[in-house]
Amino acid sequence: MGSARVRLSAGFGALLCVVAAALLINLYTLASVERATQRVSDRQRIRSQTYHITEICERMCAHQSKFIQTAAGEKEYILRAEKDLAEIRASFKSVNALPLKLYEKRELYNLSVKVHGLADIIRVQVVTVRAQVLEGLRPKDELKRLEAEAHEMLQEAKHDNDNLIRIMDVTTDGAKLEAGAAWEKSRTIAWCTLAVGLAFGALTVFLTHRAIIRPINEIVDGTRALAGGDLTKRLSTPAVAEFRQLAESFNRMAEALQAHQRQLVESEKLATVGRFAAGVAHEINNPIAVILGYAKTLIGRQPPDERVREGLVAIEEEACHCEKIVSELLDFSRPAGEPDEEPVNPARVTAEVVEMARVLRIVGQTRVEVNVVDRPLALGMGRAGLRQIILNFVTNAFEALREVDGAELHIEGRVEPPQAGPEAPNPGQAAGPTFVLRFADNGPGIPEAHRDKLFEPFFTTKSEGTGLGLAITYAIAEAHGGQIQVEPGEEAGTTFIVRLPVQPSVGG
Repeated sequence: MGSARVRLSAGFGALLCVVAAALLINLYTLASVERATQRVSDRQRIRSQTYHITEICERMCAHQSKFIQTAAGEKEYILRAEKDLAEIRASFKSVNALPLKLYEKRELYNLSVKVHGLADIIRVQVVTVRAQVLEGLRPKDELKRLEAEAHEMLQEAKHDNDNLIRIMDVTTDGAKLEAGAAWEKSRTIAWCTLAVGLAFGALTVFLTHRAIIRPINEIVDGTRALAGGDLTKRLSTPAVAEFRQLAESFNRMAEALQAHQRQLVESEKLATVGRFAAGVAHEINNPIAVILGYAKTLIGRQPPDERVREGLVAIEEEACHCEKIVSELLDFSRPAGEPDEEPVNPARVTAEVVEMARVLRIVGQTRVEVNVVDRPLALGMGRAGLRQIILNFVTNAFEALREVDGAELHIEGRVEPPQAGPEAPNPGQAAGPTFVLRFADNGPGIPEAHRDKLFEPFFTTKSEGTGLGLAITYAIAEAHGGQIQVEPGEEAGTTFIVRLPVQPSVGG
């Protein structure tokens, strides 16, 4: 599941990158909101402090007027003025500690000049001039002038404070707009992140289902079908490499089980038919021999021109035919026999079979081409078994080519080196050289519906056939560790391939 994990990890990594980027942008946006909110709070605090300063200035002016018009105590007036001035200085210090723009500092400085000038008039000049007026050193109009100057400076301070407040209001409105825009941006990013996360989540679920869940479910269904006896079940090959390998392994296992079951069924069928054939052959062999003996005796007693002789000859021929069937049944019931370690030359056996077919005029107009290895091989079946295999295939080929123009039969035999792994023709056998014998003709071929039944006992498409020839041949080859395959030609004809293991001690 390496590649599947890589793809899922890449998807989750991309999702985490998107989420992380969105969170960073959100954090930056929220920081902008916080800064804008702080600016709003600072301006509101500045506005409150400057407004409080102007209130103190108004209060100082009121105390000044009362101090001038009445005989209030000078000491009490000075203490109150000092207290108001200390409060003003504390307010200015608090305001100056806040982060301000340059133009805001300039307006605040102008207000500070006016306020401190007003405080100097109220705290110092008025006290000094009042004392001189009481001593007769100055006229009373001086106090009126100072009171008017103080009120004028108070109005200027109020004007500067109004300008500063307007500037604070503009800055506050800008900060509010900035905070609102940042908040909207943050909310938009949050919704987009949610949408992207949901999309990535849905895509991850889809990819996980397609790449992992669906193949696993298919494999589970396949194993259940296989366990239920459906050996034809095959899995599709998913895109993920690991599951593709698992599906291919499952399909190979199913094919091997199907082939094994087919072999078991075929072996059981052959064993049953063999036992049945041996019993039937044993029971009817003696009566056929009696009928054949009496028929020959009676034929010898009849004149050549008698009609009775023709009937007796027909009886003899049919009895011979029955004897042939019984002989084939006996051969079928005991195809293996004892292993024969005597080497046999396949080229010579093939030449003898072809020559016998020529003598018996079975070949007809067929052109025969033989290219078989010409050296002794230990095949474990001896000369008789190999001869029977070659004879059956050659006879069947000549019969199939009887009505074909330009009929050809190619017989090729060679020793192939050992093959290992699943590609070996017979993986169940030990690795070793193999004798491969091919019979290729250009006849009408074999219908696809008949190919799976060719080696079944008593299956034949010939009017005079017994259906035991190929079954006996297959049983002989299989009993000696061999295989027989049939392949259709590219255009017409049929190719039979016989594979027989060669004993390592001899066959190199």
